[in-house]
Amino acid sequence: MGHGSRQVGPIYYFRGQIYAVYPRIVVTGPAGSGKSTFVTSASDEGHSIDRRGTDGGTTTVAMDFGNLRWREFDITLYGTPGHSRFDPLILP
Repeated sequence: MGHGSRQVGPIYYFRGQIYAVYPRIVVTGPAGSGKSTFVTSASDEGHSIDRRGTDGGTTTVAMDFGNLRWREFDITLYGTPGHSRFDPLILP
């Protein structure tokens, strides 16, 4: 942190202004890389929308979502679907 700034939990003071800090982490990667596993296991409460594929395995069909409390921060975790058909959701 720079001169004249300080942070107290999720509140950050900088140049006379007060900012709330809401950390968000987006986990991306190819299909089968463990994004859903990470989001659901790292979260205090995580959700993954998976469906069984024709090969018998499961695949994520929507964004994974979870909340994590770390120190004084409430962190939101998001996991993106890994299949190329979902690329328009995450690519510009």
